[in-house]
Amino acid sequence: MKKFILVILFCLLPLTANAKLLFGGHPILDVHVNTLKGHFYHATQLSNDEEIKKEIAMTVAWIEKRHNSKKIYEVGEEDCPESRLMRGAVYFMRDIEEGKIPSLDHEILEKWYLLGHRVTAKRVGRIWVLALDIK
Repeated sequence: MKKFILVILFCLLPLTANAKLLFGGHPILDVHVNTLKGHFYHATQLSNDEEIKKEIAMTVAWIEKRHNSKKIYEVGEEDCPESRLMRGAVYFMRDIEEGKIPSLDHEILEKWYLLGHRVTAKRVGRIWVLALDIK
């Protein structure tokens, strides 16, 4: 699994100049955005708290907006709930990759990545929700 992720990252290295989101000066690529979106969707499925689901959906919308923007954003420089939630998710995924969370295997990252391709944030009235595109 680790090799799979490294291969994906090395294949995408030439595209780093196109990254619109940076985390600690490092580009956040499509593979990272999709993994984050898959993680957030999975989290909403496990939660019964509607406020948390709304906050997560707003975070995905925030990520998508910045990722698709022409402007470059440094996530660490923004101090908003969406940025803090994203940073926490990145650290959580790093801990999974490093084996610090024994109850979660590295394969969950690949599942989140594949799921994240289908996840999108949509506005329903005044509320953001996460939805899966049918493919």
